[in-house]
Amino acid sequence: MSKDSLEMIAEECFLRYAFPCAYVLLDRGDITQGEFESLREGLYSSRKVSRVELEKVFYLAVDRIQRYSGKEDIWDVSVIRDYFRVGHNIDIDNGDGNYAHYKQGFRDLCKVYRGAVVKEIALKGRHFVEVISGNKRIKAFDDLVKAKVGNVVYVHHNRVVERE
Repeated sequence: MSKDSLEMIAEECFLRYAFPCAYVLLDRGDITQGEFESLREGLYSSRKVSRVELEKVFYLAVDRIQRYSGKEDIWDVSVIRDYFRVGHNIDIDNGDGNYAHYKQGFRDLCKVYRGAVVKEIALKGRHFVEVISGNKRIKAFDDLVKAKVGNVVYVHHNRVVERE
């Protein structure tokens, strides 16, 4: 997915924010390696991941977005962004669902952070950035956005998912 954040369609936006959770779902046995690879392929290629596939894998996120937005049809970029940028952290802080069972450190990792890129880091051919969000300093993998110093980005599971 090489589109700029402003050009994304709803499914792309949802997948960017939700994909880091796929690692957790795979680890817990909630999805197969094949499902994980299909999502990863959709994230990094022009292949669109269908709403049906996204709703099947990330049904908890879809349910939370519906509750937060009050909308049955969540497939609007502004609805998805609003949830992940605001509502997602509220759900985590409130201990919604599985978040009640996670330790604070993991819950903090699950949150979405908005921050400014202060440093770019190249390591073994991969692009990382250092982001300042409030009093947090986050080192994040950046294989989608390719953010530059001064960019404002959103980070989920120490992964840059979008640039403002």
